Amino acid sequence: MLTHLTGRRVALWPTLRAPIPAAYASLHFLFAEGSFHREILFDPEIYFFGDEIFTGLRAFTHGYDLYHPHKILGWHLYDRSTRTPHWDDHSDWHQAESLSFQKMRDILTGRVRHRGLLASVRSVRAYEEHIGTRLIQDC
Repeated sequence: MLTHLTGRRVALWPTLRAPIPAAYASLHFLFAEGSFHREILFDPEIYFFGDEIFTGLRAFTHGYDLYHPHKILGWHLYDRSTRTPHWDDHSDWHQAESLSFQKMRDILTGRVRHRGLLASVRSVRAYEEHIGTRLIQDC
C-alpha cells in the first residue's frame, strides 16, 4: 500500500508563472477555502504515514484539485536533529500506525464502508490514474 512519499524539487520552478497541478496534499502546507476543511475533515484514526496520500485521495474524490505554488512561500525543515519526533515520546506509535494502515487498506479494498470519507465526484481509480500508480499493489 502506498503510504510514504519523498519530496523533490519542482523542475524549472524559477520559470513558473502559475501554480502547477499536484498529486498529493502536503499537510504541513495546506491552504484552501474553509469549505475544504468542512468537507475533508481530519481523520484522527489515520496516523502520520499515509495521511497526506489519503487526504489527497479524499480531496480528489470530493472534486478538489491540488496545486503546488509557483513561488516559494515557505519550507519544511525535516531535520530530526533539531527537534523531538512524535514517535520518540509515543511508545505506542507502531500500534497506531498498524491500525491506521489497516483502516486505509479496508477502505481502499472495499472491505468496509468509508463512512463519508470518500465522495463520488471522482473515483479512487481516477485518482490512481492521476498520480500514475496504484494505491494498493497486487501481491
